Amino acid sequence: AKRKRAAAAGALAAGLGRRILRAETAPLAGLACLMYESGEMGGR
Repeated sequence: AKRKRAAAAGALAAGLGRRILRAETAPLAGLACLMYESGEMGGR
């Protein structure tokens, strides 16, 4: 239910397995996801 609401709000769901993001690492993980999706990391 949370994912559907997040998707409806325009958020991207990032599958990180069982890892729990801490307050310090969450912004970096989000930035990495955005860079990967935009092609800035050379992933595509």
